[in-house]
Amino acid sequence: MLDLNYVRENIDKVHEALEKRNASEEMVNLLKRFVEADKDRRGAIGESDRLNQQRNEFSRQVGTLMKEGLKDEATSLRLQVNELKERISTADALRDSSEARMREILVSLPNLPNETVPVGKDESDNVEVRRWGTAPEFNFTPKDHVDLGLALGILDLERATRLASARFAILNGAGARLERAANQIADLRAFNQYVIDSMLSGLVTADMNGRILTFNRAAASITGLPAGQAIGRDITELLQLPAHFRGRLQTLGTTRSQRADHQYRSPDGRLLEIGLTVITLSLPDGRSGYLFTFQDVTDVRRLERGARIQQRLAAVGEMAAGIAHEIRNPLASMSGSIQVLREELPLTEEQAQLMDIVLRESERLNDTIKSFLAYARPQRVTLTVIKQARPAH
Repeated sequence: MLDLNYVRENIDKVHEALEKRNASEEMVNLLKRFVEADKDRRGAIGESDRLNQQRNEFSRQVGTLMKEGLKDEATSLRLQVNELKERISTADALRDSSEARMREILVSLPNLPNETVPVGKDESDNVEVRRWGTAPEFNFTPKDHVDLGLALGILDLERATRLASARFAILNGAGARLERAANQIADLRAFNQYVIDSMLSGLVTADMNGRILTFNRAAASITGLPAGQAIGRDITELLQLPAHFRGRLQTLGTTRSQRADHQYRSPDGRLLEIGLTVITLSLPDGRSGYLFTFQDVTDVRRLERGARIQQRLAAVGEMAAGIAHEIRNPLASMSGSIQVLREELPLTEEQAQLMDIVLRESERLNDTIKSFLAYARPQRVTLTVIKQARPAH
């Protein structure tokens, strides 16, 4: 159905378009009735607005008169306000009925031809723009599809003309079942495409030459390339696959799949790490191809590298703690022996000072090792209950 606002604002264009498609006099008269109904609608809207404004003014005056104690004048104005309400309802009803007439007329008006469509008397004046494929040649005279449909009893043109107009058909029996099956296939295909586009992984199919056939939404998001620019290109070049992996594609006949992680430079300059898997795919026409699935694993790989560094640091810490223990044990023995010798041997003042230096440095080294071990020891988690005070107002 044509848009109501478009027809109302472009009456001349619509009339010209109807003439281009050789519309009947009845269609032209319908357009004239549409203009009349639109005129009635505009008039009803203007009348309703004017009466509403007058009613609002009278209502304001009623309030003023009541404050001044002029009840008789206020009562007279109230009666006029009620009369205005009835007239407003009549105008609104005319507006609604006019809109209903306009929409009813739009249902009967035909679609408008595009501006690029050539003007002609009938289909023989059509201009051929382009051809796709090659027309088949038969060794017999082929029948028109309408004749075949009528002969098979799957088309009913007579009833369709009575219900709608010319160039429509009602499907019967096998024709109706075929149409329903075609709709179900279309729905299934749309659902399948929806599932593919909802995947978070990039999904790409290619023929045996590596030319891309399909490119889902996630693949476009990861690579930064829209599907229109990707379809038809070489998958190995688009995904920047390393040379050794390209050679491994030839071995997919003996291996079920191939897996690779490689770096990919996006069009905006970002360096991504891609995790990719490829398997062989049997195409509907009997040929074979490839199915590529891939993900952006940049963040995952960064977290894995961070975890490996933490593991190495933990191992170094454990080894350092063990070494510190091995140093601390003989250091305690040496410090104890020096203390015993200092107390039992007659020492000169210079020898005593040297032993004090040894004891003092041993104690300092022991404190250093003790602090290191305290730092390397895993800290215990302490739970503390904190009472949240009410905020001050």
